[in-house]
Amino acid sequence: MKPERRESSDLIRGVALLAWVAWEIVALTAAGIFLGWALYRWVGAPLLLTVVFGLLGLVAAFYRIYCASKNMENRQ
Repeated sequence: MKPERRESSDLIRGVALLAWVAWEIVALTAAGIFLGWALYRWVGAPLLLTVVFGLLGLVAAFYRIYCASKNMENRQ
């Protein structure tokens, strides 16, 4: 494989990994916020649960990123 081709492949992989990390953070945090809002709206739970579930979604995103990075380390 040519060195230029290898650098291009590494760049694409890096951008894809960055996009995946951003997607995980945004999606899981948004899911947590939506769940908290839905409970507030439909059940009458305190609005503070929106923040709590949003933070739990953020923690879940970072945990998934951590597990994926450990999995990538074990492959190499």
